Formats: sequence, C-alpha cells, structure tokens
Amino acid sequence: MLLGQIKQVTRDTQLKPEDETTIKDVFKNILSSGDNYDLSEIEKWVNTITKSQSIVDRIMNIAHYQKIKHETNNRLKIMPDGCGCCGNC
Repeated sequence: MLLGQIKQVTRDTQLKPEDETTIKDVFKNILSSGDNYDLSEIEKWVNTITKSQSIVDRIMNIAHYQKIKHETNNRLKIMPDGCGCCGNC
C-alpha cells in the first residue's frame, strides 16, 4: 500500500528531504493511477501516525499541492458525455 510508505518516514520527529520526496511520489502515484484521495481523510490518518504537528502540516501541504497540480494538468482531459457537438445530437 502506498500510504504505508508515508507511515515509515514519519517515525522521526523531522522529515528529511528524501522523506518529502517519498511523500510527494506517493501522492503523485495515487493520482496518476486514476485514484483520488480526500484531504480531510488524509489529515485524520496522518494525525494517527504522528504526534508532530510540523510533520502533519508538511504532509498536508504536499498532499494538497500534488492534488491541485494534478487537477490543473488534467483539467483539459476531462470530456463531457456525448459526442462533443455542444448538445445538438
């Protein structure tokens, strides 16, 4: 499970740059595979795996950024149902 990788890097009291890269890759992989995540659910989960508020904040910043970046890059790929002729079918 991808989120298990995040759990492993939160054992310390501070995230290292390679930990942040791992976290970024996890969220990026979730979204690029076609799955999605709810930020409030991620926040609840992260609060159960670490007591460090700075780690929670950083993970949430990364999760939010990756989600916005993914949605921005893929918004033009979303096509409405139908043939695409403005509803004149």
